This record gives sequence, C-alpha cells and structure tokens, in this order.
Amino acid sequence: MAGTILVLVLVAVLVCMRRQRPGPERSRVVVNPLSAPPQQEQAQALVAALAQSDTALLWSALDSADSPLPPPPVVEGPGVAQARARLQAGALSGQALPRRPQLLPQLMMALNDPASTASKLAGIIGQDPVLAATLMRIANSAAHRRRLQPLESLERVVVKVGHEGLERLLSSALVQPVLALEERELRGFASILWRHGRLASAAAADHARIVERIDPLPLQLGSLLPALSCLLVLRALPALADQPLDAGERLQLLLASQYRVAAEISRRWELPETLAQALEGTPGQTHGALQFGRRMAWAWMQVEDGVLDQDQARQALSALASPHAVDWVWQRLRIIQDNS
Repeated sequence: MAGTILVLVLVAVLVCMRRQRPGPERSRVVVNPLSAPPQQEQAQALVAALAQSDTALLWSALDSADSPLPPPPVVEGPGVAQARARLQAGALSGQALPRRPQLLPQLMMALNDPASTASKLAGIIGQDPVLAATLMRIANSAAHRRRLQPLESLERVVVKVGHEGLERLLSSALVQPVLALEERELRGFASILWRHGRLASAAAADHARIVERIDPLPLQLGSLLPALSCLLVLRALPALADQPLDAGERLQLLLASQYRVAAEISRRWELPETLAQALEGTPGQTHGALQFGRRMAWAWMQVEDGVLDQDQARQALSALASPHAVDWVWQRLRIIQDNS
C-alpha cells in the first residue's frame, strides 16, 4: 500500500507545477521539496512512475500542470463514454484521418536498400515539392544544424546528415505538416507532444537497431503517431462529445484512445502491421522498442527540465533494458541533441 501511495505521489509532484520555457517548448515540471524516501524504495517508485509517464506527459501538455493530477475515475463519465463510443463507431477513421504521404512507400524501400545513393534518395524526395521544402527547412533550422553555410540542395542534405540522420529528418518532415495547427489553444499541447515524440522516435529507433535487431524506420514514424492521434482527438472533441470535457475527462479520453487511433493511422499509411499491433499493445519486439522509446523520452525531458537526476533516470530505465543498452541510447540522444 505504501509503495502504491509513493508512486501516486511521485507522478503527481512530477506534473504539479509548470514554468514558462523560452520558445515553443515551454513545459517545465518542478518537484516540490518533499522528504526523500529510502533509496531503494525511491528507485522502485521511479520505475513505476515510468510506467505512468503517458499520464504525466498528457497532463502537463493539457496545460493542467498547475492543478493536482486527478485520481483515476471509478466510473467513466457520460461525456467520456459518449466520445469513446463515437470514436469506436468511426468518428476518426477513413477519410477523417490524415492521408498517407504519397512518397512514403518509395522512401521506405529506398532507405532500406543499401545500394541507394544520395542522388537517388534526393530524386525521390524531390518528386514532392512540399516534402522537399519541409525537409530543407528542418535541415537548415537552428534545431538541426550549427554550420554557418546553409545546405542548398537535397543531395547535400542527404550526404551531410547520413542515412540515420535522413531517417530522423524525413520522419519529422512527413508528420510535422499534419501537426501544424491554426488553433492557438492547441499549440502549446502540440509543442510538448512534438518534443516528446521526436525524442521517443530517436530512442525507439536506436533500441530497435541495437537491442531488437529490427528495422528502425517504422519505429521512427510510429513513435510520432501517438502525438498526432492526440491532436486529432482534441480537434474532434466538439463532434465527439455534446458537452465540454474538463481537463481530467480529456486526459481520460486521450489515455483511452491515443494508441488505438495511432494504430488506425499506421494502417491507413500502410506501415508494417507489426507496428499497428504494437501500438495496440501486442507484446513483441516492436512494442518493446516503442515503449522503451516513449519512456526514455519522458525521462530525458525530466532530466533536461531539472526534475530528475540523470543517474536516477538511467537506473530506472535499466528495468526496461540492459544498463549497457540504456547508456548507449542515452549517449546517442545526447549526441543528437548536441548536434541539433
């Protein structure tokens, strides 16, 4: 019982306060000065808190971090039940979901072909002017380069960032336009989930590559889909529920629907079926990489925001993978962040 209470307290204090960050990534969660539990019990609580990281992330992104995390409802409220029923009836399916990027099959095939040259990859990307422009903008943004001279051609981008870097950039370029929002009230939510999604994408792909020994590219894309699905659900709320939902109800709805909607997007985009099944919770290598990436991303954000100590976070993550794998992926994230 004491351990359960400790986990709930830890998750609550990790989302209890929000401070403004410079720029769009403004979420900062600060732990209150509570008495520290014994070291072993604290480590166990951190491991359990990782399992609740989706709750903490969404509560913070819902602009509710100044409010106490609500307890799980004993009975689903009528508004949430209505919204879930409409989702299950297809309110967000088929044409209501974003269309598959036209060049996605060609790009995935080319990226998995060791014989693909920079010229060939640039030629495929160049067939879609919007994708090409988005990729060039991301590659030349402050978030992805520290060089003085801009990259002026697609082929130069491919050569400069390398194969793995191109996978990361393309995943962002394919999904980011769908996340572009006109609704001012959702921009903060989108920026927090996009920050988490990009970290999760890199961590899941590395875990897939070095631990699971499976194709990392679907994980690059798949790790961004829960963020996309949450935004689609929030955008559709007026059609899903007749009465406005409060923050706790929105949290409940997102937790119940984000992976199911993400799996529908994955199938609509004709990504591997193993990815859709992993998003739905089917155990396996893809699911393991996906969950590892999401939890490492959340832990990284807590360390970056000064909430957790790096050693604490890495120790907790060692419950999901070997300490060697955790350290390797953590260092890879650091390199990616330092080079961005």
